[in-house]
Amino acid sequence: MVLQPALEPVPVDAPAAPATDAPWLYGFWYPAARSPAVRGTQLASAMLLGIPLVLGRTAQGEAFALRDTCPHRGIPLSYGRFDGREVECCYHGWRFDPPSGQCRAIPSLPPDSRLRADRIYATAFPCREADAPCPRSRASRPSRSATC
Repeated sequence: MVLQPALEPVPVDAPAAPATDAPWLYGFWYPAARSPAVRGTQLASAMLLGIPLVLGRTAQGEAFALRDTCPHRGIPLSYGRFDGREVECCYHGWRFDPPSGQCRAIPSLPPDSRLRADRIYATAFPCREADAPCPRSRASRPSRSATC
């Protein structure tokens, strides 16, 4: 599983990214964890370029990476629960969509509230699996430059 830290604006509620003297480090793909470390609804923590991350897989097997900080109170999202569809913060139960980081529910929010949960985001990073073995049939001849 590799991830690409982006130079995108982060939501106002999110803590600022650590300052670095080397902005050229951003915009590249970096390995964050080995694929077997993230299975089922298990969440994994990682630190990449000074940014705490929570890694996981959706019910469809899609890898995701979010900043390991709830935008509400800063509690690590890795302390919470994940049901395969939403990451839930352990503190107040805010629930986030894993690939986008969009807040899906705030349990304590009254129905007549003017606050819109869908405008709140946990910082999400592009994430994909790489360097997996290439599938091929037993009948095919191995080539020297197999690409996936």
